[in-house]
Amino acid sequence: MENALNDTHLWMVHLGFALLAASYLVRDMLWLRTIAVCSSMLMITFNLIAYKFPIWGIIGWNVFFICINIYNLVKLVHERAGIRFSDDEQWLFDTVFPHLAPHQFRKLCEIADWERLPEGTELARENAPMQAMFFIREGRLTVLSAGQAIATILPGTFVGEMAFLTGAHASADVRTAVVSEAVSWRIDALQALCAVDSAVRVALQGVLASDLVDKLKAQSRAGLRLDNWVDEASVPA
Repeated sequence: MENALNDTHLWMVHLGFALLAASYLVRDMLWLRTIAVCSSMLMITFNLIAYKFPIWGIIGWNVFFICINIYNLVKLVHERAGIRFSDDEQWLFDTVFPHLAPHQFRKLCEIADWERLPEGTELARENAPMQAMFFIREGRLTVLSAGQAIATILPGTFVGEMAFLTGAHASADVRTAVVSEAVSWRIDALQALCAVDSAVRVALQGVLASDLVDKLKAQSRAGLRLDNWVDEASVPA
């Protein structure tokens, strides 16, 4: 028996597939699954009203997909509910990691150390491997090569990001010039987290890439040669 199609409703199919494509472009799993549910609902609606005899196989599969996504949506909402940050953590979230979902930022907080660094504390040693990556919150650091000061690091800057990204050794000494405050992450713990959470990895790489661009711009304005810079040293733009 011929199953007549009312093609005036084909816009639902196009919109449904457009939403499905859009879901692949978003990074937040909550939005991805929400959009996917909307796409499946459009497909079900189309099959119910556009055909004389609905294609129950297509409807059934889309109901199945909706159930899977709703189950995972409930889990995500439950995981994110009740997340609270300290004042310091909230500042770091708002200032440095606003593109991370709160539950993803919580994972970074769990492996972070908030440190008060006395004057003269060494964060990096020339030609030595970096054990940690730092974000300078307050204070001032000095970058030295062959015992000579070549740059100053001010608050709002990462130290050791190239060691995290590439495993490179520090190309200069980095020491606190005054009492300073920093957030630090052990590089091995950070790499382990990024290996299991791609969203954290992508967001962190984006933040560090932006930081490196700012450093190169600052270096250009200061007229410094690139090979005189430690991999993580800069004056923020």
